[in-house]
Amino acid sequence: MKVDEITKTQYRPGEIIETLQGRANGRSIEVLSGTYTLTNVSGLQNATTSHAVINGSSISYKPPPGTTRVIYEFWCFMRQTDVGPILHFAGRVAGTQVTESRHTWRESTANNDYQTWIYNNMTLTIGEVASDSLASGRLASWTSNKTLDFTFREYSASYEGRLHRTNHWDGGGTDIDVKPFIKITAIA
Repeated sequence: MKVDEITKTQYRPGEIIETLQGRANGRSIEVLSGTYTLTNVSGLQNATTSHAVINGSSISYKPPPGTTRVIYEFWCFMRQTDVGPILHFAGRVAGTQVTESRHTWRESTANNDYQTWIYNNMTLTIGEVASDSLASGRLASWTSNKTLDFTFREYSASYEGRLHRTNHWDGGGTDIDVKPFIKITAIA
């Protein structure tokens, strides 16, 4: 048996079992629980007044045995469409919004070209409840793949924003795509 074939099967409480992280650029990432291919995001995504899944945020994931918490972090780049965008974000597990993952982002200055990274996170616990309570982020067990994602919407047509593209990247007006970043941590 090679040294790299030995896998740990027991973990101390709070110990990180695996971390899956990368850009949404179409590459595959191998971790203890399997191989995951992150969506290749290209082009901008405009907000509407209805929640839509953020391009690149959707992943079908199953944590390794021994996991009691999964933390899903997702960074996306926002560029305003109107002065003072207001955007609402929510994490979901298996299509259900996780209440404690919801937040609102607002740029309230009169900056005519505002751009920034927006951080989203969702914590899911495993084994604390007898039956799943997805809206509270609590699962009785997690033995098959579940889709994790983040959604966003604009407050109204007067407070618009868009994701995944910069404005004037090179100082001369050239826009470029900015791929989101995903990090999933499974903790014992």
